[in-house]
Amino acid sequence: MVGVFDWSEYVLGALVDSEGRGFDQWGLTADDWLDGRYAAIFQALEDCFRQFGGFDWVSVRARLRDSDLVSAFDLVYGLGGFQSKFLFSWIPQFLRQVRDKRVQLASEVGDVARITEVVEATEERLKRFVVVESPDTAFDLQLTMNEILNPKLKMPSCLSRLNDLIVGFRPSGLYVVGARPGVGKTVVGMQLAWGLSADYGTVFFSLEMSKEQLLTRVYASQLNIPLSRLESGGVLPVDKDWMQQFIRDYDRKLFVSDTGGQSVAQLRAYLLKLKEKQEVRVAVVDYLQLVTASNTRANKYEQISQISIDLKNLAKELDIAVIALAQLNRRVDSGKADDRPVASDLRDSGQIEQDADVIMLLSREQNDDDKFRDDRINSDPQQRKLQGDLLGYKSLMVVDVVKNRHGRTGMFKAKFDGDYSRIVEL
Repeated sequence: MVGVFDWSEYVLGALVDSEGRGFDQWGLTADDWLDGRYAAIFQALEDCFRQFGGFDWVSVRARLRDSDLVSAFDLVYGLGGFQSKFLFSWIPQFLRQVRDKRVQLASEVGDVARITEVVEATEERLKRFVVVESPDTAFDLQLTMNEILNPKLKMPSCLSRLNDLIVGFRPSGLYVVGARPGVGKTVVGMQLAWGLSADYGTVFFSLEMSKEQLLTRVYASQLNIPLSRLESGGVLPVDKDWMQQFIRDYDRKLFVSDTGGQSVAQLRAYLLKLKEKQEVRVAVVDYLQLVTASNTRANKYEQISQISIDLKNLAKELDIAVIALAQLNRRVDSGKADDRPVASDLRDSGQIEQDADVIMLLSREQNDDDKFRDDRINSDPQQRKLQGDLLGYKSLMVVDVVKNRHGRTGMFKAKFDGDYSRIVEL
């Protein structure tokens, strides 16, 4: 990314200015500097500290005989000199930047174990910079008022009824969309991603379906071409013309990754790499239970709990909205039309329910037309034989917001239009 702020230079200059005060408390090593020149300068600081218990600008510069090192030393001191008082707040930023670079390098060679190791080690090192602030309620009230008067960005969805309930997707929030298999959570997830990508950089991580399958559904929903026609190879000449024009007019900020079995660390690496070139505000994960856990030896409950925590931390760390699709337990399907799921039905872990800012549960039910069609098929043996797969068809999608940390809960219904892979608000 052009113009990235390099904390390594400022921190190194501020360390020189500190003259060794608290040097052994920061937990830094020469390996933290990926630039060899800066690593050599830090090593000189460490050598002086070990030998004399401190250092100054003159003594360190005298040790750097190489002209490149002297030039680099003058540069960092010019940036961070006389600013050692900021080290406590600068070093965490520096450690996160180093972490992100190491994660990118490990991701490029597919070293998943290294990614996990780097992330966990950095989180452990950052703990020393956590402080308990002195309470000042009046000041906190002032900050809260500022937030109210100047609210953070909220990204409205393409569903107006959903916006009425949650206002919009917030950066750093974890949104869970739960449904049992076959209800249509991928349809809803992709529709939300497509709508958000009109204005905000949006990544759709598909851990189950291929990129081709997902984008075929985009053609169906956006161009009103029956999905069956696209998947059967019966595309009409006019369909081809529409698709070509659709490509020419494409102006969305949507990115699709269909690599299966990814861990949260790999999702982070992908997002960090993409953030070098594009602003990313939303990540959709389809679906949570298919994310690979960092600790594969733990039981399933512990794995899903850790994945949930990691996704929440990812949202906060990158300041993005994470929309995680999730499976529900099969037991919610008892055959009753009003048998709607509840948050505790999220499969494999109650941790998901705790971590999520918003939980939306999807279910399907019949309307009068569905019942009439079922009755007609049942009454005619020939129709029953030809259209038996339609028995019990449910064309109403129920979207139930059962948890909303930032507002009210509620539900609304939409038409599930499976022929075009979308839902339509009623």
